[in-house]
Amino acid sequence: MGSDLATQGPRWRREEIALLELVSVGYGNKEIAYRLGVSVSAVKKRLSRLMRVLGVRSRAGLVRAALARGVISMTNKHGDM
Repeated sequence: MGSDLATQGPRWRREEIALLELVSVGYGNKEIAYRLGVSVSAVKKRLSRLMRVLGVRSRAGLVRAALARGVISMTNKHGDM
């Protein structure tokens, strides 16, 4: 994974994309952790890292940045929300 995710869209890892998709449909950290099979603290660390790298301060900002870069789309791939 490159150190500059903001400009290296093709280098997004599957796990990062899945995390962003789950955030975009409104899941909280506990539900994301359950769905990804990781701890809540791991979700928090990953979200903080992505926010820092993309220069945003909120989950909404993170989703906006991911949408703007084409990393995720508004298509709901996670079913029940």
